[in-house]
Amino acid sequence: MFAYKGNSQEELNNLYNALKESARNDTIGSKFGYANHPDGFGYVIYNGQNIYYYRSENPIYEENVKLPEVTGDMYAIFLARKASGKKHMGVMYSHPFMDDYSNNLIYLAHNGSVSEDELKKELNYRYDASDSELALKYISKYGINSDTINNLMKNYTTSSLNLLMLSISKTDKKRSLYYLNYYINKDKHEYSDMYKVHLTHGDAVISSTLRLHGINTDEKVPFGKLMEL
Repeated sequence: MFAYKGNSQEELNNLYNALKESARNDTIGSKFGYANHPDGFGYVIYNGQNIYYYRSENPIYEENVKLPEVTGDMYAIFLARKASGKKHMGVMYSHPFMDDYSNNLIYLAHNGSVSEDELKKELNYRYDASDSELALKYISKYGINSDTINNLMKNYTTSSLNLLMLSISKTDKKRSLYYLNYYINKDKHEYSDMYKVHLTHGDAVISSTLRLHGINTDEKVPFGKLMEL
C-alpha cells in the first residue's frame, strides 16, 4: 500500500505502477508466505474539489485500471489486498474503507490483523465486519489521536497495525494524511516496515516491496508512532 501527498500525476502513476508490480510479485513477502496480493484493491484520491473513490474485488495487476486525471494538490491512499482468510472476500471488503466521525470523513487502509471479537465487544457491534472495518469504527468513535491508536496497538492488534488514513473535514475541506507502522512479530520487519519517500513534487509512505520497483528510499517510518504526512 502507499499514501501520497503532492501535485504530480506522474508521481502518482509511478507509485501506482510500483504497487501493481509489488502485488503481482511480492519478493519480500514471499519469504513469509505472501507471494502476491490478489484479493482486490482500491484507492481514494482527494484534491479539494473531487473525491475519486474506487474499490474492486479483482487483482490490481489484472484489472489494469487507468487512474483519473487529477489536478492540484492531491491526497491519496492505495492498497492491494492479501486476505488473511476466506471469510471476508469480495469488493465489499476491499480497502480503503470509509466512515465518518465528528465533522470528518475518514478513509482507512490497513495491513495486518486486529481482534474482531474484542473490537465487537468494545463497540457493541453485532453485525458482520472485517477486522479492518472494525478498526476504522473504533477510530471513528474515539477520534484520530495518540490515545486511540495506542489502545488499538496495545489491546487489539494480533499481528500488525500498519495504517494509512485520510481525514477530510466536511466544514472547511481541510484534509490530513496519517500513517502508522506497527507490528508484533519483529522477525518479519523486512516485510512489515514502511518507508517515507521524498519526491520532487510530493511525499509518500510506502510498503517495503515498492522499493524494489523503482521507488527509491531508505528512510524507515518511525515504529509505533502516529504520524502525519
